[in-house]
Amino acid sequence: MLPQLVRVSKVERITPRTVRITLAAADIVCPTPDSYVKLFFPLAGEDAPRLAPPVTADVVSWYQSYLSMPDGARPPMRTYTVRATRPSEMDIDFVLHGDGGPASSWAASAKLGDNIAFLGPTGVPSAVDGILIGDHTSLPAICSIIESAPATAVPRAYVELSDPAERQDFPAITWVDDVVEALRHLQLDDDVRVWVAGESGMVRAARRLLIERGVSKRAIAFHGYWRKGMSEEDVGREGLRRIAAGLEPESW
Repeated sequence: MLPQLVRVSKVERITPRTVRITLAAADIVCPTPDSYVKLFFPLAGEDAPRLAPPVTADVVSWYQSYLSMPDGARPPMRTYTVRATRPSEMDIDFVLHGDGGPASSWAASAKLGDNIAFLGPTGVPSAVDGILIGDHTSLPAICSIIESAPATAVPRAYVELSDPAERQDFPAITWVDDVVEALRHLQLDDDVRVWVAGESGMVRAARRLLIERGVSKRAIAFHGYWRKGMSEEDVGREGLRRIAAGLEPESW
């Protein structure tokens, strides 16, 4: 599996700071409701991102080649959850931070016909029938999980999002200002299973609290989507170092 170029086929503003961009992509299969893709953005003045040439069909080898590209030539990469798929299309929700980051800046001005590249989708099967914990970045995954759940087993979700204007209409979601603090007061069944995703520091704190409250480690699925103070490229390099050392990468 190697990256492929795709075109923007639709742009829709769904909240004041969230834009849903539809990409025309053939044969998209998401292995799990919280599947994610790596997106590669064109640099200033480019019509499409220039990708590293494939060394082999092995994605790790390609990723090493990508990270070795010069800073001025390497297209920025960010990881996003696939919000939804249809035949030959997939939706990605972007939060417009206004911070000049490559993903937010690209999404804010995206129009029909624009080019982007993606790698994936990828997903790790996990139990998602209990409680979902997340922040703004994990909201697309949480919504997708809720929509895919049977009507008799819709999971409860708690999402950290302080801006009321950004809250979407999902009855199964409880919006909170501090999701770890809210977790302290949740009633947890003995056999509860919990899915946690979002900023890595929040995820670690939530997992630690769940274990302190008696939840089995095996009953917690956790995913660090991003880290404060680290670019995705830095996280990727750390992941490759962990693989070289025979360790599991914390995030990809």
